[in-house]
Amino acid sequence: MSFLTVVVDDTSQDPTRLKAEKGLSFWLEHQDKNTLFDTGAGEALMPNLKALDLSPNQIDVVVISHGHYDHIGGLAQLLMARGAEGLTTPVFISGQAFTNHLATGPAGIGNVGAPLSLDAYQKMGAKFHFVEGTSRIWPGVAAMCPIERVTDFEKPDPTLFTKKNDRLVPDEMPDDLALVFKGSTGICAMSGCSHSGMFNILLAAKKLTGREPSIFAGGTHIWKA
Repeated sequence: MSFLTVVVDDTSQDPTRLKAEKGLSFWLEHQDKNTLFDTGAGEALMPNLKALDLSPNQIDVVVISHGHYDHIGGLAQLLMARGAEGLTTPVFISGQAFTNHLATGPAGIGNVGAPLSLDAYQKMGAKFHFVEGTSRIWPGVAAMCPIERVTDFEKPDPTLFTKKNDRLVPDEMPDDLALVFKGSTGICAMSGCSHSGMFNILLAAKKLTGREPSIFAGGTHIWKA
């Protein structure tokens, strides 16, 4: 059996017990292993884990979907909590997650990337595994990055930018990573924001497993379509 628990979301059905914030975090129990997929923006992860009676020490691996702060922001608190117990933390992530991630907002263009550097997270106990193609995490669980862009209607977000040679260019989010696993009801595809396109992720999951996914979990950003 596989179990998926929403730890962090931008809404809460029980706000007196569970904090809501911009961002996402899932707890996946699969084949007696616990995978934390994303860590939210940083304020809700640790109190919500406690409220859900989920211990940081029980996490076997962390997967980060991409380098935006609302998906990697809670990683530092998690690493510190586990480090206090003498635990290091395997983290699967794209090698491009720590590049410049910028976005337009009310005050202009600002940073929306990881709050800390790769080196800082490593000093806190992160043991990074950089995903390039397909990385097997557990039997039946794999991370995919980059996601092949095959649809003609899923475009890069026009509000996102990065820097190349000191110039602002559109950020096509090559670090967008998806998780695929075989559950009791079929194939599940998980995404943080689907910056590479929800349909592209589903097609990549089908190409990897040979089966149509029956479940999709995560953010889609389809409200911008």
